[in-house]
Amino acid sequence: MNDIKVSIVCNAYNHEKYIRDALEGFVSQKTNFKFEVLIHDDASTDNTADIIREYENKYPDIIKPIYQTENQFSQGVRISSEIQYPRAIGKYIALCEGDDRWIDPSKLQKQVDFLENNRNCSLVCHNSKRIDNESGEISVENPISNQGYVSPEELIVGKKEVWLATASLVFRKEVLKYRYSFYNLSPVGDYALRLLCLAQGDVYYIDEVMSEYNYKVPGSWSSGAWAKINRGVFDSVEFLRKYNECTEYKYDKFINESIKIRVFANALNSGDIKQIKSDEMKELYNKISVKQKLRTYLQHYCPRILSLKSKLRKK
Repeated sequence: MNDIKVSIVCNAYNHEKYIRDALEGFVSQKTNFKFEVLIHDDASTDNTADIIREYENKYPDIIKPIYQTENQFSQGVRISSEIQYPRAIGKYIALCEGDDRWIDPSKLQKQVDFLENNRNCSLVCHNSKRIDNESGEISVENPISNQGYVSPEELIVGKKEVWLATASLVFRKEVLKYRYSFYNLSPVGDYALRLLCLAQGDVYYIDEVMSEYNYKVPGSWSSGAWAKINRGVFDSVEFLRKYNECTEYKYDKFINESIKIRVFANALNSGDIKQIKSDEMKELYNKISVKQKLRTYLQHYCPRILSLKSKLRKK
């Protein structure tokens, strides 16, 4: 009989510097239920796999790894959707990347208790610390205004689209049965997951700092170049339009607003002055700083100056 209540999904690649902290955060959880750790090493070239094996030997009933000999992400494989989620046997799934960590031993218990007592809720998240690996700056995310249920407006078009830390998410596994055609269109899996959960129920936020998010780790999404981010903007627009269709335009107003913000951001970063100063974008244009406007004009009229600045910064 399956008595695993939570499946922890952890994806790792060259996370030697962080993976021990991540694993310690898992095995240190104090719960009245059993959980498993589904860790996937994507053919790391450092000592990540060796550290995982150490914990596998120490906690064989909890740590359940996959050691790839060939990198799957580079081949277009969606690690969580195609490899990790299908092998999860828990009623709930918790997420934490190999370069992040949980810092509260009661984190899982608090989130699962809420899900158990509130059947209407599909996803529970919480506050998190963010550590900038370039500057060393540590800040608290504060993605939601107050503890409680997150409104669709705040979740779709709120502050940074309410950039909830991956390590803060615990959701009902059953929502994955309803992965509509929009799901795989998102360039960011977590964003698609949050909106999938919203389509299936309510999202609840706990205003407690229970995890740490390492920002701008080499090779991670947050370290990506502008070209990568711009490509993501176009993909996100397509995703949101499909999401709107699949949810029968339930959140039409918020989705259109989010699309507008993304298109504006792309125009801003690419130096498209005509678009950012159009009547449609006037309200957003008036909100940006003089510095952002100056960068856009340089990108449009003197792109070589920005290119030189970027090269000098790297040196």
